[in-house]
Amino acid sequence: MERKNRIQIVAILSMVMLLNLTAWAIYGGGRGTAADPYLIYTVADLQALGRDRGNWGYYDHYKLMADLDLNDVEIQPFGTNDARFVGIFNGNGKTISNLRMDVASGDYVGLFGCAEAEIRDLRLVEVEINAPQSTCVGALAGWAGGRTVERCCVEDGTVSGLNKVGALIGENGSQISQCYTSCKVSGNRMVGGLLGWHSEHN
Repeated sequence: MERKNRIQIVAILSMVMLLNLTAWAIYGGGRGTAADPYLIYTVADLQALGRDRGNWGYYDHYKLMADLDLNDVEIQPFGTNDARFVGIFNGNGKTISNLRMDVASGDYVGLFGCAEAEIRDLRLVEVEINAPQSTCVGALAGWAGGRTVERCCVEDGTVSGLNKVGALIGENGSQISQCYTSCKVSGNRMVGGLLGWHSEHN
């Protein structure tokens, strides 16, 4: 019986180590906790965040560790209305530059397409978001709701969509604090320099 228990303990420890190694393999390190967040050092790490949607957790922590240049890099919005990005994303005062999205159809366009998340301390520079048939379009997030967005900014570039178009967030239901933008915005209805449309935070 004692030998059987030892085997079971070893098997459990091995599975835990495998899960940790998987996270390290996906990102630049970390376990996703507040004390040890998933670390994003490279463009590949950032792209992995988008592909890892099956493992997004409400209390998972992500931390950007370096400035990233997305010139000539294809990035899909993180999160859809059916699979929202959740978690805590700490931009760590870093800059993501040259975010480019050219969307012919579909709503919720932005770095975070549809996010029920805490997002803070992130700077976006020289964005080009072109989604002429889309609703909920913003450089940071197409839709953000239920949590907080703090100390984020968008500097230079253009954001264009159809309805609910904002330089920072297209449709917002989050608490916004200390955010600003300085880029061009265009659309048909509900267009704003910071937010396209703001609904009451719940």
